[in-house]
Amino acid sequence: MEKVTRRDEPLTRVTLQLLWRHQFQFAGYYMAKEKGFYREAGLDVEFRERRAGVHSIDEVISGQADFGVSNDLLVQRALHGAPVVVLAALQQHSPTVVLATRRSGINTIKDLAGKRIVVANNRIEGVARQLLLSQGVSDHEVLKTPHDYTLTALVEGRADACVGYLSDEPYTLEKLGVDYVSFLPSEYGVDAYGDLLFTSRRKAQDDPEQVIAFREASLRGWEYAIEHVEEAIDHILAVYAPDADREKLVFEAIRLRGLMATDLVTLGHVNGTRWSRIVRQTAALEGFPESALPVNGENHLLFEQYMAYRWQYGRLLLVLSAAILVVGTLFWCVVSWTLNRMVRRRTAELTEANAQLNQENEMRRLAAESLRQSEALFKTLAEGIFDGLSMVDANGRLIYTNARFEAMYGYGAGTLIGKPFECLLSPVYAGRELMRFGKWSRTGTGGTDRVEAVLRRKDGKDVPVEISVQDVRVQGERALVAIHRDISERKQMLRDMVRIVEWERGRIGQDLHDTIGQELTGIMYLMGALCGEVEPPHCERERIAADVLEICRDTHRQLRNIVAGLLPLSADETLSEGLRRLTRNIKERLGVACELRERAGAPVDDIQTASHLFQIAQEATANAVRHGGATAIRITLETDGLQGELVIDDNGCGFDPASVSTGGSGLKIMRNRAELIRGKLLFVKREGGGMSVRWRFGDHMDKEETT
Repeated sequence: MEKVTRRDEPLTRVTLQLLWRHQFQFAGYYMAKEKGFYREAGLDVEFRERRAGVHSIDEVISGQADFGVSNDLLVQRALHGAPVVVLAALQQHSPTVVLATRRSGINTIKDLAGKRIVVANNRIEGVARQLLLSQGVSDHEVLKTPHDYTLTALVEGRADACVGYLSDEPYTLEKLGVDYVSFLPSEYGVDAYGDLLFTSRRKAQDDPEQVIAFREASLRGWEYAIEHVEEAIDHILAVYAPDADREKLVFEAIRLRGLMATDLVTLGHVNGTRWSRIVRQTAALEGFPESALPVNGENHLLFEQYMAYRWQYGRLLLVLSAAILVVGTLFWCVVSWTLNRMVRRRTAELTEANAQLNQENEMRRLAAESLRQSEALFKTLAEGIFDGLSMVDANGRLIYTNARFEAMYGYGAGTLIGKPFECLLSPVYAGRELMRFGKWSRTGTGGTDRVEAVLRRKDGKDVPVEISVQDVRVQGERALVAIHRDISERKQMLRDMVRIVEWERGRIGQDLHDTIGQELTGIMYLMGALCGEVEPPHCERERIAADVLEICRDTHRQLRNIVAGLLPLSADETLSEGLRRLTRNIKERLGVACELRERAGAPVDDIQTASHLFQIAQEATANAVRHGGATAIRITLETDGLQGELVIDDNGCGFDPASVSTGGSGLKIMRNRAELIRGKLLFVKREGGGMSVRWRFGDHMDKEETT
C-alpha cells in the first residue's frame, strides 16, 4: 500500500498503550512521532505508560486505548476469547527470561519449586508460566514475591529468582555485581514472539485503513530507531525518560536489536506456520482443550488473515443465502411427500434405540451400584479392622492407608498418601527393609509373605510390627497390600516372661539352698561323725542314724512343698483341691497365714478356666508376699459352675489401682489370663490396708468388658 501524506487534513488522535515505562523498548514509536511518520499517516499519537495492575490488553479491549503493545500473554488471552488482532511482532523471539542468583542453588527450572520468585501482579503469566509448565513446575509450587520495580529483594537475598526482560534486569544485576544464571524459554523448546503490536477486532473492522496506516508508520519509526540508536536514546532522555541511565538504554538497544533479527526477516514479520505452532503450543501447556482454539483457525488472530476471512465470510454468506433460498424451495417440495414416511421409520428406530438405551442404563446403574457397594464394603472392612492397612505402588509410594495405620505411626488422616514408604523406616533398619521391598518389587511375594520389622513413628519412636504382604492389581498396575500389626506388647511380654523365668529360677535356687541345702549339710556332718577315726558307742550311732533319717524325711517334705508350689493344676485335680494345696504350701513354705473360703454351688468343670484361675491365684498370692509384704492372705471362691468370682485379699502395703495399666509383668500376665477366660480383672485398695484382687468370670461376661 502506498504511503499517503495528509498534511492538509486534520489529524486523528489515537492512543498507544505501552507495556511498561518509557524506555528503549518503545523507541520505534517515539521516533515515528518525532520524524513525522505518524503525521504523514494523518495520526496524532499519544503514548501512555502502563498503569499499575492494568495490562495493555485490558486497556485496548475496554476502549481506553486504540492500539497496544503486549507480550506473549496476548496469545493466552486470545484463547480465552479476548477480541484482539495482531498487527506486527517487533521481536522474533520473546525477551522474557527467568533469572536466579547463583547463591540460591538454582541450576535448572525444576529447582525453582519451593523457591521465592519476584513477579509482577503476584502471578506468573505468558511464556514464563509456559517455561515452568514445560519442566513440570506449576506456579503454585513457587513462592511469589511482589515486584517493587527494583531488584532489591534479589540483591538482598529476600528472593531467589525473578521474571524479567533479557534487555533490562541482566544489566542491573551485572552492574551490582550479582552472579546469576538465566533461563531462556527458547532453550527449553518454548517458542514465542516478542513485543506484539495489536488492536481490537472492532477497530480492525471499523477502520482498517487507519490500522494499516498506524502499523506502517510504526514500522518506519522502528527502522529509523534501529539505524540511529544514539539519536533515539538522546530523544528518549530529552523527552520521555530524563532520569534514565544512558548506559542501560544502550544495553537494552543492543539486546532488542538482536531479538528483532532484521538481518534474517523483515521487521514486524509474523510467519503463519510458526504462529499456528505457537498458539497450539500455548494451548497445550496451559491445558486448553482443542475446543478452546479459535473457531476459524489460529492465523485469524493475525490482522491480514482476519480481514481476509471477514471478506470471504461475507461473500460466502451472500452466496450461501441465495443457494439456500433455491435449494430450500426444492427441498420443501421433496420433504412434503417423504416426511410422513421418514417420521414413521425414525419413530420406530427411536423406540428401539430408547429400549436399548434404557436396558444399557439399567445395566450401568446395577454395575455402578455393585461397585459402590464393593467400595463401601472395602472401606468398612479396611477402617474396621484393628490392624493397620496400607497399599504401596510399584514406585514405593503409599496410595492408601486406613485410620488405624495412620494412628499407629502418629500421622493425620490422609497425610501419608503420596509419600514414599521410606518415611516410615528407622535409620537403623532401613537397609534391610529396602532390600525386602526391592525383592518384592522384582519378583513379587509369591502369595502372602509375613515378616517382622521395626518402623518409625512420626515422633521418632521405633515400633516393632508384624507385616503381612500380598501382591494385588490396582487399575492394571501391580501394588503391595500390607497389614501392619503392632507387636510391642508381644515383644514386651516375651521380655517379661524371660525376666519372670530368671526370677523364678533364682527363687527356686535360693529355696533349695536355704532348705534342702542346709539339711544336706546336716546329713554330711552326721555322716562324718559316723565315719570318724574314733568309733562312737552303739547308742550314739543309733541316735545319729535316727537324726539322719529324720533330716531325710524333712528334706523330702520340703522338696515336695517346693515342687507343689511350682506345679500347675493337674488333670485329675479340681480347682478346689488345687487351691487347698496352694494354701498349705503358702503356710508351710512361706510362713504366711493363708485360708481358703469356698461358696461353690457347683465345681468349675472347664479345665482351661480352672487352670487359668489357679495360676492367677498363684501369681496374686506370690505378688502379695513378694511385693506387698503380706502376713495374712484369704482366698475366696464363689461359683455355680457357669460363672463366678475368685477374690484374693491380703494385709500387705497394697498399691495404687490407677497404675494397673502400666504395671509390672505379673499384673500383665494376670490380665492376659483373665481375658482368655472372658473375665474381668479388678484391683481394690482396702481401707484397713492391703489389696483385694477380684476376677469375675463366666458366660455372662461380654468381651467388651474385658480389661
